[in-house]
Amino acid sequence: IFHSFADLLRIRTKVNAQEEPWYTAYTEFAANSRSQSTYTINGPKSFVTRDSTIGFVGLYELISDCRAAYDLALRYSITRDAAYATKSRDILNAWSNTLTIMNGSDIQLGASITGTHLVNAAEILRYDWNGWAAADITKFSNMIQNIFAPAAHANPGLQLRRLGNPIYEGAFMAFGVFLNNESLYNEALTLYDSDACGKLSFMIASTGQYCESGRDQGHTQLSLGNMAEMSQISENQGEDLWGKLSNRLLLGYEYTAKYNLGNDGMPYDAAVSACGASWSAISTIDRGVWRPTYEILYAHFAVDKGLAAPYTKQVIQKVGREKLNPVNADADSCEWGTLKFRKATL
Repeated sequence: IFHSFADLLRIRTKVNAQEEPWYTAYTEFAANSRSQSTYTINGPKSFVTRDSTIGFVGLYELISDCRAAYDLALRYSITRDAAYATKSRDILNAWSNTLTIMNGSDIQLGASITGTHLVNAAEILRYDWNGWAAADITKFSNMIQNIFAPAAHANPGLQLRRLGNPIYEGAFMAFGVFLNNESLYNEALTLYDSDACGKLSFMIASTGQYCESGRDQGHTQLSLGNMAEMSQISENQGEDLWGKLSNRLLLGYEYTAKYNLGNDGMPYDAAVSACGASWSAISTIDRGVWRPTYEILYAHFAVDKGLAAPYTKQVIQKVGREKLNPVNADADSCEWGTLKFRKATL
């Protein structure tokens, strides 16, 4: 999904050769509590709620466990130590044996973000390890198909909410790949092309301004990262979302990176707004609070395609190594970007 076999082999080779920055990035990753074979599962829960009124019920447990499942699957891929795969499998099995309901006014976000991590873990285990029983894979697949995918689509009343959002679109793509469900995968591509609120041309203007640049820089970086993740998934399916609209995603990244690096005077048009909301000026909220979303894009455009991405490069140099999401953004973006996506030294 996020990683082809070639990607996983590259990571393993770099780490085993103790090449930098991959080796140090790995040691930091391996030291995290969610990368341990002794990780204590926080769940499972029979239901998970994300609601604007009552808050989170069971979601923090799922967030921690989904991150651990993905990290442990990746650590197995790197080390070939089955203890990590076993713990990752145990997390996936625990939730698929217990979870029955996901609900709440904001469950689209909860299901999309956590579900994407879960299926990335599951995809690695299913194809790179022989210790996950076929019956358990089927049960996990049914959970994604029957609980996560519907929750990512609709609110508890099954009234469709705004689908045009790269968080949901990326989840549809990830779920579609894991389930070998072409229609779910293609739904994301259709939304990205033509949905009124979710098409690329709406979300990123020709100046590079993102439709929520006036809201805050955290959501802006999150959404750009989601679009990069979608592009990574499509690349691993033999398609190209990266280059759509003459590399519009690169333009959006460079605009956002430049502003968050402290450059003022960015072109800003209040008419470029999210559906149902607009802001009079570019936001200073979370300015310079970096999300782990830059390595994935730089690897494609700068390394693979040889295109200039100077401000994105400056962010990576400033951050040093991409590690975890900010505390208030648990599981939002694909963490440990330097380890996962770096293809060359800067």
